[in-house]
Amino acid sequence: MNTIDAILSLASMLLWLNATVRQWSLRGPQTAYSLLRTLERLEVPAPRRWTSLITLLALLCFRSVFYWQIGSAVGWTPSVDLGPFGISFRSDHASRMFLYSSISFARWLILLYMAILFLVLLNRGPGEGDPMHRFLFHQLGRCAHWPAPVLLPLTLVATVLLWGCAVYPLSQMSIFPAPQAFHVVLAHGLLMGIGLWLKLRWLIFGVLLLHLMNSYVYFGNHPFWAFISQCGRKISKLASWLPLHLGKIDLRPVGAAAMVFLICSVGDPLLVWLFGKVQP
Repeated sequence: MNTIDAILSLASMLLWLNATVRQWSLRGPQTAYSLLRTLERLEVPAPRRWTSLITLLALLCFRSVFYWQIGSAVGWTPSVDLGPFGISFRSDHASRMFLYSSISFARWLILLYMAILFLVLLNRGPGEGDPMHRFLFHQLGRCAHWPAPVLLPLTLVATVLLWGCAVYPLSQMSIFPAPQAFHVVLAHGLLMGIGLWLKLRWLIFGVLLLHLMNSYVYFGNHPFWAFISQCGRKISKLASWLPLHLGKIDLRPVGAAAMVFLICSVGDPLLVWLFGKVQP
């Protein structure tokens, strides 16, 4: 059931992207003319956008009913990992499965845009003209031009709003204790936002691994690999102060991954401790 849930969550993200984003060609540039063609915008037709949105809503409703009917029969208890805390749902209640489907989708949507925002901010400056960066840049629209001190707090605002909308139906269903004051909701939402940012460690590990592989194995000149190398080099600067050059072997990606792992290993328990100090 967890595998089916993951597949349906991935399908819902793809439907959301198909309905909302502007698509760009990612072919590698050859000439000045082909560069213009590479960056040519391909607008998604309005009927196709609405079809994707309707299909997404139908998928969220379908999986709620599916989890209610099948999950309860196999004794499945789904849960949503919100960083410093998690929420489990009994699958033998239809209303709880609808709530789980909605909260799970919102969580994955926030993680998706956090990942896009991280990659866009990481590659600001030289290299913004490459196709992969332009593709990600235009997923954020005009917000991509805003400074990082404005964009980063907005992600925490989104998690506070999500938690503010979710905590009251959760408390009404006796899934989560009812908050006694607004500052408790605010604190939980902020801790949840920071916890979700720490989940991006897996994106960082993946980028560093691909960058390390691409440094010693030639995978071609596709813009994707150039973008991965650029991201990997910038993340590897975390370990630039360590003596990790062994001749022609550069182990800074390994050092950077170890530092990110250490930061998250300290951050996760700290967030759990802070969450315990904020009483509902």
